[in-house]
Amino acid sequence: MPKQPTKKLTTEKLFEITASGFEGVHEELGELRHQIGGVMDEIQDVKKTSHQILAAVSALTEHEAEETRKRLDRLERHVGIRK
Repeated sequence: MPKQPTKKLTTEKLFEITASGFEGVHEELGELRHQIGGVMDEIQDVKKTSHQILAAVSALTEHEAEETRKRLDRLERHVGIRK
């Protein structure tokens, strides 16, 4: 097989190749930043929702504890332990 002639790589061509590679990386980074921003928004939504759930559960627990105290007081008064 005859040897194929090699093309000379000019500095200008090398610059074009490098620039196009960086453009692709820049575009991918932009998309990645966009995706990360979306994930951060979702994390904030989850945090907000979890705080709301915790507050609701806490309020229910306090209400149930108060109701249990009232019932215990009535029972103690009924059996004569407390007046």
